Amino acid sequence: MINRKVAQVGRAANLVRARLFNRRLAIWFLLLQGLGTVIWWALLLSFAPARAPFVAGGHEAALLAFLLPDLPFYIGGSFLLAYALATSRPWAFAVLCIYSGGILYATLYTLALALLTGGSWLGVLLLAPSLFILPLIIWRFRPEALR
Repeated sequence: MINRKVAQVGRAANLVRARLFNRRLAIWFLLLQGLGTVIWWALLLSFAPARAPFVAGGHEAALLAFLLPDLPFYIGGSFLLAYALATSRPWAFAVLCIYSGGILYATLYTLALALLTGGSWLGVLLLAPSLFILPLIIWRFRPEALR
């Protein structure tokens, strides 16, 4: 009887440690994603030749059009979600789902653009982690009712 209680407490402690580890990984991913995107845009805006690998079909405007949505959503969303997960905000999961949907849409759009134009594959490569990691984060942080 006591051994079962000890085993249950041990399993519960392991579950808490695993969730804390998952939370830390998600926070670090989101912070690095946001910071990396800030650095990427700073490079593209300050050094025009750096844009070439990201321009599809010779239209630089198609690349630069991503700046406006990237600032509040991709960058701001990364930092907001990192904060929400770090402070265990009750709205974090809902924002994570909405944010991930937008990012996955942009990633698939970039993939389609690369397939259609033959260019911009470096952009696809840089977005690829979001395509796989964000759904994994959603799965890991789904509410108990969905488990």
